[in-house]
Amino acid sequence: MSIGRLTPKELAKLVKESNKELIEENFTQPYMGNEVVSARKQKLITYEKFINAPLASLKSMIDQVNSDYTNDYMDKADVQYLIDDQCERLQDAINYTISSLRAIIEKGGLQKYGAGPQYPVMMEEEEK
Repeated sequence: MSIGRLTPKELAKLVKESNKELIEENFTQPYMGNEVVSARKQKLITYEKFINAPLASLKSMIDQVNSDYTNDYMDKADVQYLIDDQCERLQDAINYTISSLRAIIEKGGLQKYGAGPQYPVMMEEEEK
């Protein structure tokens, strides 16, 4: 061992030697960490359903636009419209989704409202 800086191998050897009882004790007991990590990975895989459908739709759009453009069914202005209007709207929708998901975390959930503007409840007029 050199004096001053330790190599990673030297450090690992030193840690093993100085904690021999702890290491032996922990390796004889079952370790649950791998099961927890595996369960977490399985849970996260279920969230791919939110992304896979939109990704497939976007890939389909690219293939369709490419086919239409190369076969002269679309012109540059049509493709530019998709970029400037439709894709901009898509980016806005993604930003809205991100903001909503962050709000869920920060506020402990979102309050659900019906579609359209929300007006205060008006008192009903009495019938004569």
